[in-house]
Amino acid sequence: MARSVAFSSSISTMPSSSAAAAAAALEAVQVLVTSLADESPVARDAALAALREIAPMNPLLVLDCCATVSRGGRRRFGNIAGVFLVMASAVKALDRSDAEREFLRKLAKIATAEIVSSKELNVDWQRAAASLLVAIGSHDPDLMMEELFLYFAGPTSALPAMLQILADFASAEAFRCWCQAAWQYIGDAPSELPFDTDVMSFMNSVFELLLKVWTGSRDLKVRLSSVEALGEMVGLVTRSQLKSALPRIIPTMLDLCRKDQEIAFVASHSLHNLLNASLLSESGPPLLDFEELTVVLITLLPLASANTSKFEHSYVSKGLKTYNEIQHCFLVISSAYPEDLCMFLLNLIVVMASNCYLSGHPAELAVEFLLVLWPFILKLIIPKKYTGAVATICKCITELCRHKLSQTNPLYTEFNASNEIPNPEDLFARLLVLLHNPLARGQLATHILMVMCYLGQLFPRNLSLFLQDEVPKMKAYIGDPEDLKQDSTYQETWDDMIINFLAESLDVVNDSEWVISLGDAFARQYDLYATCDGHSALLHRCLGMLLQKVDDRIYVREKIDWMCAHSSMSIPINRLGLAQGIGLVAASHLDTVLEKLKNILENAGQSALQRFLSLFSLGAKVEDVDDTYAALALMYGYAARYAPSTVIEARINALVSLALSACTTLVSIEPRLPMETRNRVMKATLGFFALPTEPSNIVESLITNLIILLGAILLTSGEDGRSRAEQLLHILRQLDPYVSSSAEHQRRRGCAAVNEVLVKFRNLCSGGFGVLGSYPTFTLNKQIDQAAPRSLSTAFVLPTRDSLSLGERIMAYLPRCADTDAEVRKVAIQILALFFNIALSLPKKKASVNDIDLESSYSALSSLEDIVSIIRREASIDQAEVFHRVVSSLCVLLSKDELVVLLHSCTLAACDKVKQSSDGSIQAIIMFIIRRGKELREADVLRATQSLLSSAVSLTNKESRREVLNAISCLAENTNHTIVFNEVLFVAGRDICTKDIARIRGGWAIQDVFHAFSQHKVLAILFLEYILSILHKEPVATNDSEKGEITSESSADDCILQATMFALNAFLRGGGKIGKQAVEQSYPSVLSALILKLGSLHGLAELGRNELLRSLLIAFQSFCDCVGDIEMGKILARDGEQTEKEKWIDLVQEVACSSSVKRPKEVLPTCSILSKALNKNQRAEREAAAAALSEYIRHSEKEPILLDQMVLELCQHVSDDSPTVRSLCLRGLVQIPKSCIPKYIQQVLGVILALLEDTKESVQLTAVQCLLTVLNVSEQDAIDPVLINLLVRLRNLQVSMNTKMRSNAFAAYGALSAYGVGSQQFLEQIHATLPRLILHLHDDDLSVRLACRNTFQLLAPLMEVDGLSSLLSKKYFTSDRRSDYEDFIRDLTRQLCRLSPARVDSYLESAIQAFDAPWPVIKANAVCLVSCMLSFLDDQRFLAPYFSQVFAILVGRLSQSPDAVVRAASSSALGLLIKRSNVVKTLTPKFDRADSSQNSQHGDTHTKTSSEPQQETIDMPNDTQREQ
Repeated sequence: MARSVAFSSSISTMPSSSAAAAAAALEAVQVLVTSLADESPVARDAALAALREIAPMNPLLVLDCCATVSRGGRRRFGNIAGVFLVMASAVKALDRSDAEREFLRKLAKIATAEIVSSKELNVDWQRAAASLLVAIGSHDPDLMMEELFLYFAGPTSALPAMLQILADFASAEAFRCWCQAAWQYIGDAPSELPFDTDVMSFMNSVFELLLKVWTGSRDLKVRLSSVEALGEMVGLVTRSQLKSALPRIIPTMLDLCRKDQEIAFVASHSLHNLLNASLLSESGPPLLDFEELTVVLITLLPLASANTSKFEHSYVSKGLKTYNEIQHCFLVISSAYPEDLCMFLLNLIVVMASNCYLSGHPAELAVEFLLVLWPFILKLIIPKKYTGAVATICKCITELCRHKLSQTNPLYTEFNASNEIPNPEDLFARLLVLLHNPLARGQLATHILMVMCYLGQLFPRNLSLFLQDEVPKMKAYIGDPEDLKQDSTYQETWDDMIINFLAESLDVVNDSEWVISLGDAFARQYDLYATCDGHSALLHRCLGMLLQKVDDRIYVREKIDWMCAHSSMSIPINRLGLAQGIGLVAASHLDTVLEKLKNILENAGQSALQRFLSLFSLGAKVEDVDDTYAALALMYGYAARYAPSTVIEARINALVSLALSACTTLVSIEPRLPMETRNRVMKATLGFFALPTEPSNIVESLITNLIILLGAILLTSGEDGRSRAEQLLHILRQLDPYVSSSAEHQRRRGCAAVNEVLVKFRNLCSGGFGVLGSYPTFTLNKQIDQAAPRSLSTAFVLPTRDSLSLGERIMAYLPRCADTDAEVRKVAIQILALFFNIALSLPKKKASVNDIDLESSYSALSSLEDIVSIIRREASIDQAEVFHRVVSSLCVLLSKDELVVLLHSCTLAACDKVKQSSDGSIQAIIMFIIRRGKELREADVLRATQSLLSSAVSLTNKESRREVLNAISCLAENTNHTIVFNEVLFVAGRDICTKDIARIRGGWAIQDVFHAFSQHKVLAILFLEYILSILHKEPVATNDSEKGEITSESSADDCILQATMFALNAFLRGGGKIGKQAVEQSYPSVLSALILKLGSLHGLAELGRNELLRSLLIAFQSFCDCVGDIEMGKILARDGEQTEKEKWIDLVQEVACSSSVKRPKEVLPTCSILSKALNKNQRAEREAAAAALSEYIRHSEKEPILLDQMVLELCQHVSDDSPTVRSLCLRGLVQIPKSCIPKYIQQVLGVILALLEDTKESVQLTAVQCLLTVLNVSEQDAIDPVLINLLVRLRNLQVSMNTKMRSNAFAAYGALSAYGVGSQQFLEQIHATLPRLILHLHDDDLSVRLACRNTFQLLAPLMEVDGLSSLLSKKYFTSDRRSDYEDFIRDLTRQLCRLSPARVDSYLESAIQAFDAPWPVIKANAVCLVSCMLSFLDDQRFLAPYFSQVFAILVGRLSQSPDAVVRAASSSALGLLIKRSNVVKTLTPKFDRADSSQNSQHGDTHTKTSSEPQQETIDMPNDTQREQ
């Protein structure tokens, strides 16, 4: 700050020491004046109070400093009111000799200049200025009145520039009104404008001026007025002038449209006029191309969708007007470019929807505005080029429809039948076929279903109602894509649902004309899909289903021809779709279909010749012929499948004869079919096994021929044994659905076919071709009879036993051995005997030779063949006995590897559709496990477990599931139980993380497995130990915040842990007596595991992942119920989900307390387990163990050995790397029973002393709190050795940033006073701590203040200071008001300053060090304490060094502090020290009149203000006298 020249000259004449003091005092006054502009009111008030106290000592000094800062007025000095108040106080304190008239006049001009220069009323500073004038008037009333009267007359201040701007606006407004009048005139009398050349010239000039000058103004009002005027002129200027103006005026208008409603309305109205004049003028074409209008559209679209509801009521009407003007802009553009605008908006809405801008509340108005697109957006659904965007388009339509329906204004009334809009039938057909892929990107199927539902009113009424019912069901099926993917047949199921949906829709409509129209729509859309795409196959089926509903045979024939013409039989998926479509047509038009198939067969004709000639050609046609025959086979098969049985009976001979003729010809002629084609033929013909039983004579004959066809396929399948073995397995697997069918006649046919095929294969392997070596008599054409021997002429290489897949095949037919039908049982046993008859005649791999005992095997086979002979002869034999003997033989016949495969393939057998067969299969599995389970390797046990679990999951019947559970328990008991438990737990974890187990139909099977284990006499204790081992070893995510690290496990580990806790809960809830007995036996282990896991999972919950903790709490609650500890259950229910570390540690301690009270005998083993857990790697588990032990130690009074062990463990782990563990160990030590604590007091104090210097503040805090606890039970002789060390460490903690630490450190310091009576060392420690204690008596925190007050009262009697106790009894000692604290400081320092200089010196040093404290209030307290001490010291030699040091700090650093309380305290201290020093009285400055005159020139006599009421003045002398 610049200093006054007068003061500088006067200071320079003083002696050096006095000059330094005077300079410091002057600088302090200047700092105080500057502080009047502080941003904090508290600091301003403190500076004001200090200056008022200083002013009477040297008024001229204060006036000089105030006059200096008043230069530039209030614009440069923020608190001119404070300056005027200080100046008023100084003027009042002036002596009569110093109050010269000219001097006072200059002060008056400073005040009046500020008053007259203001355009606004500011009561504070004007009142302060008035107070200065009143103070001047107290010395010279005439001068004050004379100065005021100078401003009563004459004009007020005015700015010419402002007048000019106001004039410009007035001119623009007038011209706008004139233009409006001209428009009105033209509208009333339409003719040419009655403007002469002068008017037009003037108008053009004004237009150019507005456009080129005023629209570019920086002032918003000027721009807006200009745009408003231009908007009225656009129709009055020439087209050429308007066109040249467009590039400049449009951006300006668009920019103003983005402003608030008032401005946007004017700008949008002008834009509307501009677009109308530019695009719809009768004088010529539009002046703007559509591409040039895109920027206008892009700008206006968001504005059109703005939500006017956010405005106040006064803005609503203006907002609606703006909205209407913007709508008019769109209407003008649509009138000029309707098609272009429509396509622009269509493309825009597709982009917006694809980026999720049309969903949610914020986009409602945007959607409402875009409803103008309806129904044109429907045009985008049909074209092939938009196929990839259909999901987005459907999303748009959904949002539009939903919004429109919410306003009860249906869209469908706006739909028209113009050629540009697709008709409803085309839309329905397109959307239905596009449903094909339920997992398509963008949830296509879901969006299509929603659109079909919303567009329902476009379709016949009955169909609309049907859609409302059926669409939600279809959406539910595809609602969970992940669950859908688990079903391998989801695509087939979904396509069937679509076809059924179409069929029901057609039935509901019942309108032949609409159905015909829809069929035409399907036919037109074949070109939209590639033939290799599944959509094309679905389209075949859709059209086939529709033709099924049509009675017009000619129409049906035409559409069948159309389907075939638009198909590709060489593409498997399209061929299959065509066959299914033709089959659907056959349901109503079988004759028409058969006629078409016959024509195809005839056209394909010459098959033998073509295939023969193809050998000499390039082979281009061979594949076509194969594909045609394959397609024919499929079409015949599906025709037989879909056609009604009553219709088939009349045509079955022709239908099946054609089919079998085509198929047998196809597989028998040379060259042979490829394997893939042969398999397709077989798959197409196998459907005949499902034919009804009647008419029996025809059906049975067909089944026999079909079996013969299978034999032909086997015989022509290859040249060696291996290839024929592969074909055998393929045939058998294709027959499996019929072998395991729920229909009895299908099981008979399937088993008979298997038996016959096996007989033929055995004959092949034995070298013969019939029973007596002759070729079997097949009912085939001559081509087969000629071709078959030729195919068998080559050497036949036998397959190996392994190629038969005996384990899989035996398990496939084993359920039939327990079938309800006697004929099926008999054939099934024959099949098993036949399999092993073949197997024992085949070579084996070298590795498996030793696994088979041939002698035992032949004996078992003989036994099996005996059973076959018996059941052929005797029908009344005991079925259970037969089945048992069959299984016993199989146990011997199966090799080890075959047994493994059998167990792995047991799922289908255990879940057989016939319950009796299912139960028999499970009993067989149990027998296999009991007799040969020891042979299974770990991997074998794993696979067997997986299969049995799959069976349990698939079975919903409780009784059948119980049998499977017995099998799983048997597997665990007779093999490696750990492998079984591991797999069960893994499956449980997977289910928990991927399924809603509470909603699984039939209940969750894995839970039943858990119950089965817990109720098993042998497995119960093993399973409980297994669960506890998983809980102990399984890592979990922890939040190691102390190390700054966060570790996390994989989601798979989470699932396993979830499953483990679920298993434990199931064990505790469903174990019954056996399970409860196991829990009681393992009580310490279970409780310890739960406590430790409780800690680790709370650590995980701190990361926001609470699901594992909830699962554990459920299991813990079940444990409480199981062992009957109701109190522990209540504790868990109350505080179990607390995630804060302190809360869950308290929870663990309460649980430990409850268990120790309920089961005192279990404390010892539980503590033994938890003590070992202190060495675990998991930090959270160590913390949980320490928490529990710290509680258990309270209940160990009667167990001295246990107590010694626990004290030892806790002392050893006070150095744990976890601060929480260290703290808990210490807490445990101080909770040793009172009767036992004297024995361990030295160890406890040693731990406390060490942890007071811990690196973690939380541990230090625990140590302080524990010290307070221990001091209540400690004797003097125990404290004496460590007293001083404790005091020193506590002093270090009293400056902690932690409020709890500070309060407890001060409290402990006071508590130690009981042990320091008569100790000189203790007294020295008190005096060393006293300044800090005084400063924190007014700490920000209440607990610190209370602790300091209590400690002060405890220490006061030991301090030997007279009158100290009486101060502590006064009210201001316990008051929280700062003013009371400062009063206490003044009285206290007055007492302390009477002590020896050495004491005061140490107090000052400590207090001055607190100037650097981290708390602003403590800094302020230190400033107050130091200033008071310096003001009460009488020894000038002792005072001088501190005075200059403190003065420098206050002026240089603390006055610039960022904290207001510090700045305020510094100002008060400076005032106090200036008064104490009396230096300012020695300065005799004179006011610099010339400078003051220059400062006040802006307030000369040429300006005058209006008269105002006289402001209230401040009676400064009285205030000064009272303060003094």
